Amino acid sequence: YRFLWSDLDEIGGHFRRYTPRSLRRLFQDRSDVSIQRITHFNAFLFGPIAVVRLLQRAIKGVKQDVSTVSMGCPPKPLNALLARLFLLESRFALKVNYPVGVSLIALVEKRKSP
Repeated sequence: YRFLWSDLDEIGGHFRRYTPRSLRRLFQDRSDVSIQRITHFNAFLFGPIAVVRLLQRAIKGVKQDVSTVSMGCPPKPLNALLARLFLLESRFALKVNYPVGVSLIALVEKRKSP
């Protein structure tokens, strides 16, 4: 989702945030691959992350020198809980298509040559 764009995207060298449709379009004209699956990921934490990113954007609108990075990492116990949630979600990601999420995963298979 484009509204989730933050300083973290810029630090990661990202240029855009994809939707499932726009990610699918990247592969649709290629005859050498087939899309097996596209799903959202980081769905369990989508709500809290969306709230934080929107608050950060509002704060940054008032005080331009604030960055996402300067807000730091959560306290260790909370970070450990978040890591466990992320791991739990990853176990379901092989079987479940999440309707929303912070990220997208595409499983694309190279077609065998004739």
